[in-house]
Amino acid sequence: MVNVNAPVGLVLQKWMSADEGIFFLEDDWIRLMRMDAALRDSRTWGEFAAALPSGEFEELLQWETESVYRVDGELRFCEPEELPVAEESIIDANDPFSQDDVLGFSDGDFPPWMFSIFEDLPKEFVTEFAQPVDSFISGSWDQYPMAKSDEMKKALLPHGYTLTVVGDLPWG
Repeated sequence: MVNVNAPVGLVLQKWMSADEGIFFLEDDWIRLMRMDAALRDSRTWGEFAAALPSGEFEELLQWETESVYRVDGELRFCEPEELPVAEESIIDANDPFSQDDVLGFSDGDFPPWMFSIFEDLPKEFVTEFAQPVDSFISGSWDQYPMAKSDEMKKALLPHGYTLTVVGDLPWG
């Protein structure tokens, strides 16, 4: 149970086109939305790097493969023993950016929406409101009826949670 003296902000995000939503910690939701905006709005890899929350660019799957990043002539995300690097493996900060070039994007793994779903809700709350979902690809999670958001907000408050309800995702 959460300390009632220090409320925890949750976001109930409408999920895809359904009338169901999923919960995120507010800070995680803000991070995911920034990542999503960076994907949609960036025109170059440098813009994408600058738009992502701190530390996210460095953690991209790109750098675990044969790709390296070059900014102002300096290669990043490679070890000295990996040099020299083939030019076709270099992503330059000024290169055109497409969200489809981000490893994991087309698989639905970036931004990590599914991995960020908040699941530590009170058992009685889950029993009363949750709609279990199973997916062969993404695993299982609980969705919650958007129509009952006011009821859920009231039910969560005694457990130390505040709730913000948001509508459609930009890509939903």
